[in-house]
Amino acid sequence: MKLAQAERAYWLGAAGAHAVNLVRWLVACLAVLVLWAARGFILQGDLGELNSALRLYGSVFLIGLAAVEYLLALVSWRLFAPGDRLRQAWLLLSFAAACRLLGLIGANLYSGFAFWGDRPFRGPAAEEAGLIRDISLSFSTPIAVLFMAAGLLIVLRAYKSLGMLPRPGPAGSILLGAAAIFLVLEGLEFRRWLAGLSGPAPLLKMLSWMNDPLTGLLLLEAVLLARAAGAMRGGLIGSCWKTYAVAVFLTAFGDLGIWATSYGWLPWQYVYVNSGVWMAAAAAFALAPAYQVEAIVRARNPWLSAA
Repeated sequence: MKLAQAERAYWLGAAGAHAVNLVRWLVACLAVLVLWAARGFILQGDLGELNSALRLYGSVFLIGLAAVEYLLALVSWRLFAPGDRLRQAWLLLSFAAACRLLGLIGANLYSGFAFWGDRPFRGPAAEEAGLIRDISLSFSTPIAVLFMAAGLLIVLRAYKSLGMLPRPGPAGSILLGAAAIFLVLEGLEFRRWLAGLSGPAPLLKMLSWMNDPLTGLLLLEAVLLARAAGAMRGGLIGSCWKTYAVAVFLTAFGDLGIWATSYGWLPWQYVYVNSGVWMAAAAAFALAPAYQVEAIVRARNPWLSAA
């Protein structure tokens, strides 16, 4: 029994010590799966093949990486000692990953979107599918973003207390200013929307409208997080927070793409490019906790660094 436990601990440690490469290989395999499914479009320009591939295999890509993100965030939480501030941060980040995973499963699978598109049902079934999708999207965006913003705030406060949150330079100040303006504008828009309601605000609609202000808050944190990562001068921990910052920027870019195509600022074909943006964000979200897991496992088991 002890030998089996030791062997299991060895393989778990070896997997943790190569967590980043394992996630990278998974991302590559899932990307190949999506490209293979879309081969009809690549070879013949068949948009039907591309739509089907993005709905089904794109959903597999997003859900698979969200599951990996949740697992690795949970492992990161367990690897920190009780009382450590970053343990609290990783608990909130695991909540965010869990909400994103549940939301993606509901929005893509249970609503039928992954198999049949936007309107797979008729009559009462269509209303039920639409409700499931709306509820699921509330989990994958505003609720997940709220947990992530809270978790990253704890991270920033921890690094500030250690003197590892330097003042932003000119470029960082511009980014901070842009994110702050975006946050204020979205907050004012949300306030106007509330003032224009004649009755109680529908909960799902309110959550949907909260997504953009929360994304603005995340952008502010992402700029500061990138500064903290830069102060670490590389390394696995610095890469973890830098990758989270990249994931947040990609998410905001994806939201911007949806807005621009919805209002005609970009041609409708941009939705296919935007799908790639969401997949890149999912890859970054999965990679970020992998860096944290690998950093802790290698620090506790130096002999694995040479493996």
